[in-house]
Amino acid sequence: MTAGTSVERMAMLVRSKALVDAAEGERRTVRGVDDQEKRLLARKSARARLRSQGVLGLMQFPVRVVGSASAPERQALAGSFVRT
Repeated sequence: MTAGTSVERMAMLVRSKALVDAAEGERRTVRGVDDQEKRLLARKSARARLRSQGVLGLMQFPVRVVGSASAPERQALAGSFVRT
């Protein structure tokens, strides 16, 4: 965020479809979009919307899952910054 923000505003951003699409666009799928060209467009659109709301970028953390299937342990690995 480029300026201070309220809890309500942060909650709105965290729940937004734009945040999900911007993050998932780095992977192979964007929810509900199958075509690669459409995925790229959805990702760019989502990032532009976040940027217009003052979000400079996203931190993405891969998650390592270890242990048994009934009680897996999840570990956040080194993250990377993705500009919006």
